[in-house]
Parts: sequence; C-alpha cells; structure tokens
Amino acid sequence: MLRRLHFSKHVSAILLIEAVVLVLFLSLPLFFGEFWVVFFTRILILSLLAISFDLVWGYAGVLSFGQALFFGVGAYVGAVVARDLNILSIFAVLPLATIAGFLMAVLIAWVLLVGRNLPSLIFCALGTLTGSYAAERLAL
Repeated sequence: MLRRLHFSKHVSAILLIEAVVLVLFLSLPLFFGEFWVVFFTRILILSLLAISFDLVWGYAGVLSFGQALFFGVGAYVGAVVARDLNILSIFAVLPLATIAGFLMAVLIAWVLLVGRNLPSLIFCALGTLTGSYAAERLAL
C-alpha cells in the first residue's frame, strides 16, 4: 500500500522562500544594470560550487579538493566551445560543459580508486588536490 507524502509546514515554508528567491533572481535584469546582473550571476555560480563541496563532504563524507577542478574543466570547455565553435546557445554549451566535468571526475576517480583496497580519506583528498594543481598549471 502506498503512503501519501505529506509536506510539513517547515518544508512548505522552505519551498516558498526558494520560489521567492528564484523569482527575484529572474527579475534582476529588469531592475538592475549590467554590472549587477553579472555580479549576481557570479555569486550564483560560486554558490553552486559551494553546494557541490557541501554535498560531497557534508553528506557523502568524502574530503575532496577536486570540486574546483571539475567545475573549472566544465567552465573551460564551455568557454572554448562558445568561442571557437561559435556556439552561443546555453542549451548546447551547458550539456557539453557538464559532460566534460563529469568525464574529468570519472578519470580522477578511476586513478584514485584503482586497486584492491579502498583508499583512505587523506589519499582521496591529496589526489584530488594534486589533480586540481596539475589542471591549474596546464590551463595557464
């Protein structure tokens, strides 16, 4: 027998706040100039990076310094595709950037997790930190 899911008042309030914030951010270009729109866009982008770090470390318990690596690879691929291939549609660039970040994450995970035993937390942290440092050096 299926049970019905009931939202508590707390969850309903959170959803309402999220909807209001979403509407505020979507209406920013109507009320502010280009500088503020770019500024708030950068805040949202860095907020997504912080949320990904919270998900990996806070919920999964894996200390990873590679979040910036995967995020950066996706951003780099998105910028190169938009510039060199002249594809300016976010619906085309965003999936390609996401796939590039995912493939980099799979590559780093494969390198770190190959072996008979599971690696320690410190090994994963240092491995992802090393990958981030190497990617930073290669990008410059």
